[in-house]
Amino acid sequence: MASASSSSQSLANPAQIGFAKASSYDKYRPAYTDEEADKLLTALQLTGRQGAKVLDLAAGTGKFTEVLAARPEGFGTVAVEPHDDMRAELEKKALRGVQVLKGWASSIPLDSQSVNAVVVAQIVDTVVDTEIVISMLGLMLVLQAFHWFANLDALKEIHRVLKPGGRLGLIWHIEDYNAPLSWQPTTKWESQIKDIVFDFDDNHPRFRHDVWRTIFNEEDQHLFAKPLNECQLPFTIFLPKITLWDRFRTLSQIAILEGTELQNVRDRFDAALRGDDVEVNEAGEDLQTPDNFNSIGEPPAICDKHRHPHNASSSKQCPANTGPHQASTTAPRSQESSVRAPTVHQQIPTSPDHSFAESSSAALPFPAGWQSPSSTVVDPSPTALCQTNFHRAARLLQTPHHARLESRAYRLSDPLYEEIEHKWPTPPEWSWKTRWCLRSAEALQHPEEIGKLMTSWPKVAGYLREVIKRLEDPEGEGKGIREQGDGGFLVEGVGKTGYDVSMKSEPWRRGYFQALMGAAKAAENLEGWLTDWKLRLSAPAEYVAGPSNPHPKPSPAGKPQLQEENCEPASEPPEVFYIKILTTNGFSTKQKVDAALAYADWLDYKGLKGTARDVYNWAMDIAAAGLPFDAARVVDTKTGVLKNNNQDIASENIMRVSTALAVHHARSGDLQTALSIFTSVLKARRRLPEDPSPKPRRPASQPTGHFPFSDLVNKIKTILVPVKYPDAPPSGNDPPVRTVGSACEEAGLMTYIGEIIYATSSRENGLAWTRDAVDMAETTFMELSNDREDAAARERCIQCLKVGLDNWKTMVQKQVAKAQKEEQEAKKKAEKAWYGGEKRVQAKTQERKRWEAEEMIVQDRANRLLPLIDDAGLLGL
Repeated sequence: MASASSSSQSLANPAQIGFAKASSYDKYRPAYTDEEADKLLTALQLTGRQGAKVLDLAAGTGKFTEVLAARPEGFGTVAVEPHDDMRAELEKKALRGVQVLKGWASSIPLDSQSVNAVVVAQIVDTVVDTEIVISMLGLMLVLQAFHWFANLDALKEIHRVLKPGGRLGLIWHIEDYNAPLSWQPTTKWESQIKDIVFDFDDNHPRFRHDVWRTIFNEEDQHLFAKPLNECQLPFTIFLPKITLWDRFRTLSQIAILEGTELQNVRDRFDAALRGDDVEVNEAGEDLQTPDNFNSIGEPPAICDKHRHPHNASSSKQCPANTGPHQASTTAPRSQESSVRAPTVHQQIPTSPDHSFAESSSAALPFPAGWQSPSSTVVDPSPTALCQTNFHRAARLLQTPHHARLESRAYRLSDPLYEEIEHKWPTPPEWSWKTRWCLRSAEALQHPEEIGKLMTSWPKVAGYLREVIKRLEDPEGEGKGIREQGDGGFLVEGVGKTGYDVSMKSEPWRRGYFQALMGAAKAAENLEGWLTDWKLRLSAPAEYVAGPSNPHPKPSPAGKPQLQEENCEPASEPPEVFYIKILTTNGFSTKQKVDAALAYADWLDYKGLKGTARDVYNWAMDIAAAGLPFDAARVVDTKTGVLKNNNQDIASENIMRVSTALAVHHARSGDLQTALSIFTSVLKARRRLPEDPSPKPRRPASQPTGHFPFSDLVNKIKTILVPVKYPDAPPSGNDPPVRTVGSACEEAGLMTYIGEIIYATSSRENGLAWTRDAVDMAETTFMELSNDREDAAARERCIQCLKVGLDNWKTMVQKQVAKAQKEEQEAKKKAEKAWYGGEKRVQAKTQERKRWEAEEMIVQDRANRLLPLIDDAGLLGL
């Protein structure tokens, strides 16, 4: 893609000539996927927002414009491209809702502040400053091209068309052989091709020169906030050798070569691919194979107009139980032998610390609306604001009435903490610091609710480490707790087991459990991370230099190299916290079952199936011990199948453990056992008695307009209304009763059952189960209110809707493909048939149309439900 390199509105010669082969560029340059767009729009809370206007600057042949045009939101996209051939290729596509214009970055053919929707083209689910109100924002997409026009004139023009608070997003797809010199290729052959690239280097700016970055650091650049937030997402694909050459030729300085010079480059290219380290997949392997999607902090990409981007650290997402779709059969694989193409780096905007995270306990992040006003372009950081507020509180406390003013000073200067305390209450008997650490950890684990985009797990681990330390101090807040046995029990590889905390109050014990579970979750996400305590930074081990890793990955720009001698694991292993919960005396049955199931799920993820099964059995033993009668009356404790004898009803804990066991069997490939358990649990839940004392219910609330000053009124109420710590939840030892949200549980089970039946026996029956599950989840979701007591049920319905719709869509798409294939086969046979061939063709055509119609119904259903799910706080369907 190309755009103006200066205000003279002319293209650099390599771009003008090299990009003339626009069809080759469009064919061989990597495409942007729907998944990337989904994550981008989800992170910016634009998924499902109809009619947003998008400016795609330097759109090229429309690699990303195609994705925008295909979105169900119906974006009004303006694609601006200066290169005639590239623009012509884009115009040929006649994309829906896309206006194609000729223009340069230094002279964008749009009115000032005309962009009225927010999208920042990026690949991971991380953007900065989502707290800015959607209606106040603008969008700017600059894909693959910014290095061509990185100058102050272009920035001024981009700034002009953005609305106040708008953002500039930059994204590149960078092969290892076309990356900056500081990025070391992973193979010898890629290094040899990289030598070719730099041998034909010229004076024109490209991403690998890293010159584009300097424009943002100039002293007179006050248009966009600094520092830039940047991230890198590596992945690997396999390509046929000829395709890899065709793709290499789309590089502008290679595309202009001809004759002998081009042949010499081809010879060097072929010689590199004959190396012994070229990874070639065997017949039957996927043509494109994703490699590693862990994000690391590297180059740039987001500039916030008049906003200072907040730091947000990395979240290594641990794949949890994602639903029954894991039982699906694999897709067909290409039979073509291919060479592994160089690792492509999707250059995306995010926090500077996406892999490198501050390990110190920083100030709590502030949500939208509580930043102090600032007359400068850059807003004050959360740390500075927190220090300012505490300084004000300290000055108030210097008055003679300090005892009376202490509480008010805290409340008036820091309403944020009252707001967070209302969202995530803490035990009132704890000290202020312990409560603050726990609520901070909870807030960081819900980044979307505090104006952040991702969780900083090193900070979460740090806060919870402090909470646990204070609660286990027998001279402090742990006064009265006792070690079990003589000095406590030790478990090899884990350490000391849990304490006896039975003498503590229920709120104290619940808060302690909450801290241990949060620490276990943080430990899962920090596996393989190290913390350099001198630098107070945490990062994956591959970035740490030392005897065990003499060739570490280069640190992101502006970050020092971590040294092994100064490092230790960023967290203890997850099992330390899970075992502590399971061996602590004083936790409820439900709490121990929660810990056991989470631990078993982690072991499943790690591939330790045998150990995971042992922990599932442990969870069943815990749940069975809580029953007032012999568990054998309601469940086969060895298999998890409920007996449903029409007399006794299993407890909530038993049902949860059985369901988790079924998921475990499905993951392990034992689908028949999984199906038996799922159906037994579904039958038991359908037999549940009605709630004998239902609470009065309000009708489900619908999205309403925004009233003037409503935010201010709500925040004042938050400050003045005392926080009430929630009542103790049920122990899970009693049978559940039927409530409005019970149908969500049934719909989830039906989704699992439908997936297994579809994959193993009858596709028609599997589809029928899936349709019914979606219908039930949708109906229940509409009946639930937005009250706190319905939050868990709404979340289950949302998850069921997402998984059910996704499964339904996948099933129908497979049926469409099957019907199309059978229709073509019927047509071929009809040409040779003496009788009945035409009728068979008509029947197959009708079958294809039927499945295509259902595919349209599924998509329409998803489009209709998505805004409601969005309002419920879950995006990305």
